[in-house]
Amino acid sequence: MAHKIITKPFSNEDKIDKSRNVTGINRWAQSSRTMGLIMLVLGWFTIPVEVFLRRDFGQRWFTPVNFYAGFFLMVAFTAMQGVAYRIMPTIQELVWPILGPHGAFYSYSYAVRVKGAVEDMLATMLLYLLFSCYHLFKIKWRNQANIPLHSYDDGTPNFQWLANIVAWILNILAAPLLWLFFYMLPRALRKGKPFPKLITDKAAFTGMFIEPAIVFFFAWVSSSVESLWLYISGFAVLIYAQWKEMAKKNKLLDFQDGRIEAEMMRELRKGTTEKTGGKKKEPVKDAQTKQPFVPHIIVPYPDLTAIIEEMNREKIGARSAR
Repeated sequence: MAHKIITKPFSNEDKIDKSRNVTGINRWAQSSRTMGLIMLVLGWFTIPVEVFLRRDFGQRWFTPVNFYAGFFLMVAFTAMQGVAYRIMPTIQELVWPILGPHGAFYSYSYAVRVKGAVEDMLATMLLYLLFSCYHLFKIKWRNQANIPLHSYDDGTPNFQWLANIVAWILNILAAPLLWLFFYMLPRALRKGKPFPKLITDKAAFTGMFIEPAIVFFFAWVSSSVESLWLYISGFAVLIYAQWKEMAKKNKLLDFQDGRIEAEMMRELRKGTTEKTGGKKKEPVKDAQTKQPFVPHIIVPYPDLTAIIEEMNREKIGARSAR
């Protein structure tokens, strides 16, 4: 199993971006209830698409409550798509006399697309139920089979193979520029170091670029309310992916800073020891607090076996006397 940095779910009060910031935007975002509400709503939109884009969720990441929230969202947008389909004839009657033959043809073709969008939303909702039940079953099975997985694991991308191909192409295209920058470094600094790549973290590249691009593509080829739902979902996936990678990056930077600070403290302690001649001062003991000597007295204990044998003989003698 590959090592993976796990982050807890988004909280508007948590300080995720720890970089130097002189604008005050992060502080405003943490204290803004509007931003918290926006992130809450966008979080709902990430649930259905994550069900299709990822697998192997942690138990506290994809919960039954999240499943119901995603299903409610799917039902709401499917109902909105159905309403849009119902009112299309009325809109056509109003548009045809105004726009003429060309407008009438466009209106008719749009009505056909809206009808197809209703069918797509119904099929997507059924697939959401099927995939969600599978994910919940797998979480329960992992618990019963004693196969541990971090409870906040956000899942494994299904389209990482596509990210590997795209990253391979981009790394080749960026190689000349990276080669130029690499050889601009001092020779002593780059000696023995590997040649850099533009994209190294394929999982992060998948979540931040490939998955939103897939959702935006389906939104582009869709229409009506279905397209609106997918555009919002793609934006939500993009925002949450950026947040997750920022949280993971800051977690790694905290580890790195702790290691550097520990090394600095070790060097500082080493320098202090050298100044004092490497001798440690013995603690001064107070004569008044010295404990008096207490002799250890050996207490002879009787033989337990002899006592038991004596008791048995007494019992036998008492029975014989009767």
